[in-house]
Amino acid sequence: MTRTARAAAIAAAATLLLAACGGTSDPATETTAADAEVEVSAEEESGAVDENPEGAPMDDGGDDTAFETEAGDVVDDDGNLVGIEFGDGEQIEFDLDAAASGAIAPGTRFYGASEAGGEFIISTQIDPVEDLEAYREKAGGDPVNYMSADIDNREGAENINMYQIAVYDPAGNEYVYTSADEAADEWRDLLGSDDVDTYNEGIDLSNKYLNQGASPHQRSTMILTGPELPAEITAVIAMPRGAFESATTVPLKD
Repeated sequence: MTRTARAAAIAAAATLLLAACGGTSDPATETTAADAEVEVSAEEESGAVDENPEGAPMDDGGDDTAFETEAGDVVDDDGNLVGIEFGDGEQIEFDLDAAASGAIAPGTRFYGASEAGGEFIISTQIDPVEDLEAYREKAGGDPVNYMSADIDNREGAENINMYQIAVYDPAGNEYVYTSADEAADEWRDLLGSDDVDTYNEGIDLSNKYLNQGASPHQRSTMILTGPELPAEITAVIAMPRGAFESATTVPLKD
């Protein structure tokens, strides 16, 4: 199984899990039962149906049930993939109970993957970043929450810029986090340009945290800022490659 196919399988499992427990879904990507029937019928009429496109072993019922595991994978007694190896050997395990509960604690880490093959781990709450926090206080900006995204795009086919990360609470409220350079720009505007040194400090900070994503073959850590986290999290949705790709993430066990 290629890294891209594997990422898609994990993302699909996360989407189904959240849908089953009433989590957030993306209306733009939903397919109704009627639409699905039409699509299947069209394929059957054309004779183009491939019952086993991956060529995996099939059970007697003809369904493709095999999952090709890799080193570091953790599979439960029911055959579900519940953990994988990330990056340079970090073993991570999905917290499916937390995901199903719809009440995930702030600070939880989440795993996600891009359709193009890159992977990432989002730390939803990290210690304030020293240079950014000092500049925010100098500008009198509102308190923010700092997040990080550990992006491993060494097997990805396209850039990951982590356009935004959206966190949702049980009431359906959305909390949006973007690259820290945007916050630096806002704080610089609050200070104005009368003090040239302070203004230039803001430009330097903005440039430091600009374009933090990862190109193919690259691994990098990105800092994001946004509002303070809610007391409970129901879902975290990432946009790893701009506004046109939405990736459901899975909470991780400590």
